[in-house]
Amino acid sequence: MKGTIRLELIGAPTRDSLRAGERILATIGARTSPTDRISSRAWVAELYRDIHGDLRYSLLTGKRNYSQANRDGSRGVMVWYVLEEDKLYLVHSPRSWTRNDVYYATVTPRGEVARRSQEEAELWPNAR
Repeated sequence: MKGTIRLELIGAPTRDSLRAGERILATIGARTSPTDRISSRAWVAELYRDIHGDLRYSLLTGKRNYSQANRDGSRGVMVWYVLEEDKLYLVHSPRSWTRNDVYYATVTPRGEVARRSQEEAELWPNAR
């Protein structure tokens, strides 16, 4: 079963413009700041353990929806992610310009996205 989660991409045009500027400067060999500082504040990562038992993550690619965006695109841009059952995810969801909600999530057999505590995440079978 699969489930979906929707996150708001607050400040999307600002971050996109900064990334574009960094790419242009990089083509001429100029030193730029790390893109981590301007990366999207809304993201979902699948957590798993490699064959050595080390915790790894894989960032998912979401699909943007601008139908509820304001004129500038600074609010209301939604990103939809498709999550799969039997996997553990770390969700980073902006709630405002200054506050974020970070939590673990899984998909139930009914396709609902359920929040998990840190303790539940540590015991999750596929994240061991």
